[in-house]
Amino acid sequence: MVRTLWQGERKLSDEQTAVVKSILRGERTLFAASPPAREDDICYQLPAYICASLVPRSLTLVVVPNGPPTCTHLDALPTGMNGACLHRTIQAKEYALLVKRLIAGSVKMLFITADRVVSPSFQSLLGDLRMPPVRFVCIQGAHAILPQSSAFRASYARLLAYIKTRQQSCRLLAMTNVVMDATVAGIASSLEIGLDSISAGTLKFRRNVCLSVDEAEDKDAALLAFLRRSDMAYINAILVYAMRQADVNRIAGHLNTNDISAVTYHAGMSPEELERVEYKFACGKARVMVATAAMQRAGQQHGLRGLIHYHMPESVERYLFDIGTIGADGRPEPVAVQRFVEHLFPADLADDRCKTATRSLLLNMPELEMTLDVDRLYS
Repeated sequence: MVRTLWQGERKLSDEQTAVVKSILRGERTLFAASPPAREDDICYQLPAYICASLVPRSLTLVVVPNGPPTCTHLDALPTGMNGACLHRTIQAKEYALLVKRLIAGSVKMLFITADRVVSPSFQSLLGDLRMPPVRFVCIQGAHAILPQSSAFRASYARLLAYIKTRQQSCRLLAMTNVVMDATVAGIASSLEIGLDSISAGTLKFRRNVCLSVDEAEDKDAALLAFLRRSDMAYINAILVYAMRQADVNRIAGHLNTNDISAVTYHAGMSPEELERVEYKFACGKARVMVATAAMQRAGQQHGLRGLIHYHMPESVERYLFDIGTIGADGRPEPVAVQRFVEHLFPADLADDRCKTATRSLLLNMPELEMTLDVDRLYS
């Protein structure tokens, strides 16, 4: 079946097979893999296809965590699986047309943001007797359910309440790229997932991803030097993460002044501006995108080849998510992850929580080529 649906391009691993079987048995299932891979989408696509074949009048919801779902989600669906996207910025005419398709049963899989799932309008739509019942829910980025997670979202907490009301009526798959024991256990407990229905791997790094750490007192100068290195010359799709919008604008201006084409991406820009920037970056007209956390899905959307953290992420979870977006296409070229960890946070952010997160990150990532004395850094 897999070869037929994906025209011979996909196959199930042992872990994926176990997840699919668990879902088809009607068990609530958790799949944790780091870094995430596009191939893992088969864990929800195949059960959704089988459910739709057995019960034609049914719907699968795929909850996406960061940003609106896009056409890239639909492109990966198997042959004969009709999907659609629903997010909060959808236009009224588009929404009306989508509702008609949903009621008609022509949409089998709906990619939707968590805030939209729990919105009164969508809950009212689900209550419409003309709507096909939801038989399967897949939650991506499931660690956002946990209040202690740096990725926590209030909409995911409300989503949890919705899932509990449908405990007996639909299958559930929770997916996360965080494989730490405490996080996996927290997700399983919150969603009432049994131990036998958990598939959690260990932290791995793709072979085509090169990780490194670098101390730099002058990070702007170090950034320029890094981008001008001979081994970076052929890497063009590079994302630079910075903490604040002001930093993003300043860094991009500095790069452009020094003949390195760069664009900015942050929440202070209009949707039209962001769309133009994404297009320019995706087409290779800008080598670097400097962004805040608003661009968390950039790697999956644009074939990201390089990632630079100008500021340290606030947690191990966030770092794992970030590096999971690079090298996902499996190309053999190395991807540079440059870490600038001297003078990490402005004075107003250098609190105990940030220090603890930084220590945890550096001390628990032996794959990094670390030359840092963390105790000295925060003495």
